[in-house]
Amino acid sequence: MSDDFENVALGKQKLEKNDIDGAMHHLHNILKDNKDHIELYLINFDLFCRNQITIKNYDFLKTIAEYYFRDNFIYHQLAFSQAIKLTNFYKNRKAKTRKSSLFDLDIINEELFQLILKKCLIADLDLEFYLTKIRKKLLKKFLSKRDNQFFMKIYKFLIVFAEQKFFCEFIYHETDEEKELIKKLENKIKKKDDICELSILLISLYKPLNKCNYLKKKLVSYISRSNEFNEFLKYVFHDPDKDKQVSRSMKSLSNFSNKTSRLMKSQYEENPFPRWRYTLRPMEGNDINEFTNRYSRTFFKKPEILIAGCGTGQQAIAWSAYKDSKIYAVDLSSVSLAYAVRKAEEKNIKNISFYHLDLLDLDLLNKKFDIIISTGCLHHMEKPEDGLESLVNVLKPQGLIYLGLYSKRARSEIEWTRRYIQKRKIDVTEYNMRVFRTKILNSKNKKLQFIKGLIDFFSLSNFRDLLFNYTEHTYDFIKIKELLESKKLKFIAFNAMNPDTAKLFKAHFPDVNDKSLLESWDKFEKIYPKTFINMYNFWIKKIN
Repeated sequence: MSDDFENVALGKQKLEKNDIDGAMHHLHNILKDNKDHIELYLINFDLFCRNQITIKNYDFLKTIAEYYFRDNFIYHQLAFSQAIKLTNFYKNRKAKTRKSSLFDLDIINEELFQLILKKCLIADLDLEFYLTKIRKKLLKKFLSKRDNQFFMKIYKFLIVFAEQKFFCEFIYHETDEEKELIKKLENKIKKKDDICELSILLISLYKPLNKCNYLKKKLVSYISRSNEFNEFLKYVFHDPDKDKQVSRSMKSLSNFSNKTSRLMKSQYEENPFPRWRYTLRPMEGNDINEFTNRYSRTFFKKPEILIAGCGTGQQAIAWSAYKDSKIYAVDLSSVSLAYAVRKAEEKNIKNISFYHLDLLDLDLLNKKFDIIISTGCLHHMEKPEDGLESLVNVLKPQGLIYLGLYSKRARSEIEWTRRYIQKRKIDVTEYNMRVFRTKILNSKNKKLQFIKGLIDFFSLSNFRDLLFNYTEHTYDFIKIKELLESKKLKFIAFNAMNPDTAKLFKAHFPDVNDKSLLESWDKFEKIYPKTFINMYNFWIKKIN
C-alpha cells in the first residue's frame, strides 16, 4: 500500500513536469496488480490516448495498449487511433519499401491487432482496404485448396475478424465474384449435418448468422471446444436473438401518433443506435454535485435523471454510477432499448428503469426530474421546439438540461450529401447504403471525401444515422438563442470545451459577457466552422 502512495505521488510530480511517460510508468506500477483504483485506471487511459509515440516509449506504450485492450471496462474506440499505431500492421505500412504476404502471420496473429478488431470499429481506410482484400482471398483459398492446417493457424484471427464484420454490420464492399463464392460455400454447408466452424466463420465475414435460416437450428444448441468460438457465437448469434425477444415483449407507453416519430422509430428498430460493444468503467459512488456545481448552485440529494433518447444505453450506464441516483431512460426504439437492458444487466446495474416512449409523451411518466440529458435527439423530431417543450414540462424548477444539437456550419458537407441522396431518390436499403458508401470511397468530390473522415462512416447503423436519417434539423447559435428564449431557458455553459478552442475564443472576444456570449460564439464559428463537428453540447436551465 505504501508503494501505491509513493507511485501516486511520483506520478503527480511527473505530470506537473509534463513528463507523461514518467507519470504513466508510476500509475501502471499500481494498476498492473490492482485494477480497483478506478480513478487512476481512467487517468492512465486518458494519458495513453494523448501521449506521443516515440522510439523511446514505443514498447512501453504497446504494453499499456495491450493492458487496456485485454480489459472490457473502457470504451476502446477512444484509443483506436493511438493503439493502431502500435501494431505490426502499422509498422509494415510505414515501411513502404517492405513487401509482405497478404497473410503475414506477424500481422494477423498479433494479439493487439486482434484485440483492436474485436473491440473497435475500424476507422482507418488503409486497414479497411487490407481487410477487404484478405476477406476475399480467404474465401477463395478456403473453397479451392481447403488447407485446413493454414486456417487453423489463423483460427483466432478468423474469430475476431468475423466479430468485426458483425460489429460494422458488413459495411465493406462485396464483389460479384464474392457473392458467387458465398453461394458455393452455403451450398456446401447445407449438404452437411455437422458444424464446420471454419465454414461458419467464413460465412460470418459476409452476413449475420441469424439471417442464415439453414443454420439456425444447428447453432442454437451448438457448443464448441473453443471458448473463443462460443464467445463469438454469443455475440453474433445468441445475444441478438435474445434482444429480439426482449424487444417484442417490451410494453410501449406511447402510441407513436406523430408521423416523424413513427419514421424514426422504424429507422432505429432496423438499425439500433449508437453501435458500441464495451464502454467506460464508471466511477461508482461519486457525488453528482461535484460535477453539477459548475453549472448550478442547486444541491441534488438523490438525483432523478432522465435520459431522453437513450438509444443503446451508453449514457444511461454512465450516469447510473452517481451516488443515490435513479435513472429513467426512454427511447422510441424497442430494439435499441433491448440492447441497453442487456448491457445494464451484464454490469449488474440496478438503478436504471427503461421505457419505450416517444419523447413527446414524457408526461406519461408522471415524474419531474432534477437533470435531463438529451443529446442528439431533438434535431431528429418533426418540431424540435415541441420536443424541448416536453423536456421543460418534466424539469424541476431548479433542474438542469444537457442538450446536444447539430451545427449547420460544421455539417455543411453532410447536409450537401443528404440533399444529393434525396435528389437522386436513393431508397434506404442496406444494399443501397453500401453501394453509396463505395461511391464515396471512390469519389474525388471534396464534400464526399470529407464524409470518409467521420467515425460514423465505419458502421452501417451509424452511416444511416449520418446520411440516410429520415429527419434532421441543424442550428447556429442565433437559432439556439431564439429557441431557448422562446422556452424561457438560459444558456449556462458548454459541457466540455477543448482548452485550445476556449483559449482561441478568448483571444478573439476578450470582453465577452453573458448577453453577448452566443452572438460571439456565432461569430467565432463563422471563422472556424468545424469547431462543433460533433454537436453543440451545452447546459441550460429555466429562467426563474
